[in-house]
Amino acid sequence: MRHDVAIAGVWLAGSLLLWRLKQVKPHLKVMLVEQGSKIGGDQTWGFHENDISAKQRDWLRPLVSSEWSGYEVRFPKSNRKLNSKYSAILSMDFDIKMRERHADSILLNTDIDKLEPLKI
Repeated sequence: MRHDVAIAGVWLAGSLLLWRLKQVKPHLKVMLVEQGSKIGGDQTWGFHENDISAKQRDWLRPLVSSEWSGYEVRFPKSNRKLNSKYSAILSMDFDIKMRERHADSILLNTDIDKLEPLKI
């Protein structure tokens, strides 16, 4: 099969690249190649509402596992309440959502050094 784009590694950056390319350029044939058995490893990624633009939040929204309207940071001698929205993406949820949406574009358990050249 011929591919327009090949991405090595499915941690956050590579996976988000696939997610977004499929949104804005659905005609592209993209293949993500990962030597591990999961997408995203065992991570939790978080971002504050003001870390990214409203447009970016819109396309990330389906991947978000949890959101909080604010939170409190506590230390032994002080604490602080932050009223900004905070979102988290859990790798377990991320893996499920990526597989549901893009299973045909993901190749897991594959050592890229042993992979025959992809036709790009």
